Amino acid sequence: MSWKYLVTLLAILSVFTHTNAPGETDQNILADEYAVYSALLSPERTLSREDKKAGREEQRLVDASRKKRPNLSAFRGEVLVVRQQTRSPEMLDEDKVKTVESSYLVGPDVKLDTELIDEFNSKNEKFHPLSNSFTADRKVVLISKDESTEIFNKGGWDEFYKRYPQSGGIFMLSRVGFNANRDRAFLYVDSLSGPRTGAGYFVLLQKSNASGKWYVVKHIPLWIS
Repeated sequence: MSWKYLVTLLAILSVFTHTNAPGETDQNILADEYAVYSALLSPERTLSREDKKAGREEQRLVDASRKKRPNLSAFRGEVLVVRQQTRSPEMLDEDKVKTVESSYLVGPDVKLDTELIDEFNSKNEKFHPLSNSFTADRKVVLISKDESTEIFNKGGWDEFYKRYPQSGGIFMLSRVGFNANRDRAFLYVDSLSGPRTGAGYFVLLQKSNASGKWYVVKHIPLWIS
């Protein structure tokens, strides 16, 4: 068994554990986090008339987002399947922060604020249930522990795609950490599309001062299989 296959398998198995009671939602996950989730899960769009009026900053963020968004199959589905509970990644310690900041995908001009790091770590100390408060431009479906167990015990990924034929896979999202100005957001995402197909990465988003919309500006892969 290759290490890449093992990493993907462990990520899938994490769907089945640490789930809250059915129907329970976490009121601590606020609207600004769902706005960040929705921006990540939505495909790139053209600038609206209002966006064009916002000027160069909006265009710069749109251009950066088109270049820096992860190109993964789970984003390509017409239906987005998201694990009902947040993913609790490893904490951002000093070494990981240095890795993120020194990545060529991030660039020397990007530094992770202390407040952002502290909030990300604090929020992700435990798992949190999600509600379907997404405003993505495609249908979002939350998948529970019970349904995941049933699907993968019955027929694995073949059964999953029978049930969700318009999906490109499963997303697992961490809580979102914000900087003090709440115009920069950071989260961890797992994207799984098959028994040997998946990736885990950090994503950095920037909020436009002009429109208030969020844009993906950097992503840092941690594992790919």
